[in-house]
Amino acid sequence: MFFPTHNYKSIIRAQKDLLIYILDYGEDIEETLEVNNMSSICITNPLLNIENLLITPIAKKHMAQMMIQKDCKSQITHWFRLHKWPSIRIGTWDESNVENIDQIEEVIKKLKENPLSKRCVLTLHSPKDINSEYATSWAFSQLMIRKNKFIITNYFRSCDIYNAFPYNMLGIAKLQSEIAEILGVECGEFIVHIGSAH
Repeated sequence: MFFPTHNYKSIIRAQKDLLIYILDYGEDIEETLEVNNMSSICITNPLLNIENLLITPIAKKHMAQMMIQKDCKSQITHWFRLHKWPSIRIGTWDESNVENIDQIEEVIKKLKENPLSKRCVLTLHSPKDINSEYATSWAFSQLMIRKNKFIITNYFRSCDIYNAFPYNMLGIAKLQSEIAEILGVECGEFIVHIGSAH
């Protein structure tokens, strides 16, 4: 059972309240207001009233990178990290022995084998991101099935609540919905933790 600190019915409601919270309590960091460690944001129905979200063309492009079937050509995308994550095979440090892992395919397979697994984590952050111009804000997610509901818990190292929050949440919520449908379960809680909310 999850006990949220902040419980919202929709992405829009969460965004409005988080913006107010940042305006009230944010500290001035690098010309923006920031709140650290904003935890336990639970959006009970992230696909509610999505027609009212302001989604720009750039936002639509970012959202497309989070989908299961979308094959983005650029290698520096969420899609690439979700579906073609490079990994050296266990037992060797030989870089020529690298395989690409489809993380989405693997978690679906694992949850079909063991619906109560706690091991299903999507990793998007790479150690190289520390010095990279492009570093995903969405760092990782844990996927679980509890009481026949598919729960996704997301950690963002950084999140621009005004510009990026709506499309990031909507993209991941659509991914949650797609995976739940494949698994034949209902969508459950959509939980977010943010290291730097600004």
